[in-house]
Amino acid sequence: MSIQFREGTEADAGAVTSVFTDSFSDDAINQRVFPANSKQSQANVREWLGAGLKDPHSRYMLAINDSLPGDDAVVALAKWVAPSAPPKAPEAADWPSKTDWPEGADAALGVEFFGTLEKKHKEHMGARPHWYLELLAVRKSYHGKGLGKQLLNWGLERADQDGVEAYLQASPAGAPLYRKCGFEDIESYHVSRVDYTEIFMKRQPRPKPAASL
Repeated sequence: MSIQFREGTEADAGAVTSVFTDSFSDDAINQRVFPANSKQSQANVREWLGAGLKDPHSRYMLAINDSLPGDDAVVALAKWVAPSAPPKAPEAADWPSKTDWPEGADAALGVEFFGTLEKKHKEHMGARPHWYLELLAVRKSYHGKGLGKQLLNWGLERADQDGVEAYLQASPAGAPLYRKCGFEDIESYHVSRVDYTEIFMKRQPRPKPAASL
């Protein structure tokens, strides 16, 4: 199997939606907030991911299996937000109100969960420049092949080059990989309604190697 890596474009909106849906199909939050049997819910996911592909401050890195056709060729992705991204205005609404979610979605859970992630991000990092891993997704059939780590390292190399921290939120299943790559736990957030825990993590930049004489 030969895997190539490239940056995503607006034309990849369908492919990244497919990867996201496959990767998080067993996730307790996503099952309730983005039900797979709702066409409107899937359209919302595509709109959200597509907006990131248009954002000049977001960098999508894709893992591509060229032997597969169409959207299936994209087998993993990472969405990194660069330090140059402007902070949101304090009064800006980070997530839609309960009335904006499609029928079948647990709107209250979506507002609570994603609103808390945004709030904690601001609390933990403030105005400090940092690279933010907003999303890392790998198709289930490609788990264990090291693609997630390669996509993670892409952003960490840039954080080290810039001399800034890296930040992310992780599930308990994903946290061990991030700890191996230098991330430390900041705080945990338990969602009792679905018995799910999200872990907030950050990583200090690693010093650049000293120049040889």
